[in-house]
Amino acid sequence: MFNKMNNKKILSLMVIGTMISVVACKNDPLSPGLEYMPDMYRSVAYETYDRNPNVSDSMSAQSAPSNTIPRGFQPYAYPNTPEGYEAAGVNLVGPAVDEKMENEGKELYTKMCKHCHGEKGDGAGTIKVNGEAFPVPSYYDAAHINLPDGKMFHTLTYGKGLMGGHASQLSKDERWKLVAYVNKLQRDNTAGAPSSAAPADSTKK
Repeated sequence: MFNKMNNKKILSLMVIGTMISVVACKNDPLSPGLEYMPDMYRSVAYETYDRNPNVSDSMSAQSAPSNTIPRGFQPYAYPNTPEGYEAAGVNLVGPAVDEKMENEGKELYTKMCKHCHGEKGDGAGTIKVNGEAFPVPSYYDAAHINLPDGKMFHTLTYGKGLMGGHASQLSKDERWKLVAYVNKLQRDNTAGAPSSAAPADSTKK
């Protein structure tokens, strides 16, 4: 009696094992075999801009709530207009400058500005257009030698003339570091030299 019961258990286990083996074996080498609740293993993938039944407006990529701003965003009060440029020149004042700030500005200048503005800021950069020197003004001409810091920062933010804006590549602090280094370039390269042109803007400093 006892042996018969054991034999039945062994036979049942063999049948169950055989059934599991048959069900789990598939031709697809990438198949994991039999899965319990497969949607718990792998969630449904939705394309970013495809319809999605799980959200109210049917699109996977959701719009930001109203009145939100990107992380790290710092507001800038002066618009990209001639009036904004002039107002920045009069009212915008940067942080206190020290040697560390100027050194960090030099590093940024070498990476971001030197190829156009030149090592000394004289416009003699390596960029060429149609075989000619890229038309970049010198920091030492009458229009730029006394340019206010606010106007320089404004130009770095929005761009001006052929120069594009750099607000997407440089943080607010990095733009002020560049302004500090441009001021240092002008001081270092005009020290003791007579002025050859009347400054266009005497409100700097």
